[in-house]
Amino acid sequence: MLSYLFYFLMGSILGLFYFGALWVTIRRMAASSKPVFWVLGSFFFRLLLVLCAFILMTIMGGWQAILLALLGFMTMKFIATRELGPRRNLFHHTA
Repeated sequence: MLSYLFYFLMGSILGLFYFGALWVTIRRMAASSKPVFWVLGSFFFRLLLVLCAFILMTIMGGWQAILLALLGFMTMKFIATRELGPRRNLFHHTA
């Protein structure tokens, strides 16, 4: 049971890293003279780190580990999208 919690938490930490780094990239991209380097560099770095971590967790814990890690990762995606996404004013209606 404790190992299941470990894989969920590891997936959550990876999601926090991935989407946090994406948010930082987007913020820095706007002020950069060469935004394509920020976007591509960040993408490949985030992808490499997360894929290596998921592969390692799969080797260590099998298919249950990867499912729990993906659940943690997607939970952080939902939270990041909700907290850092565009703000909508529900009381202001434009025609």
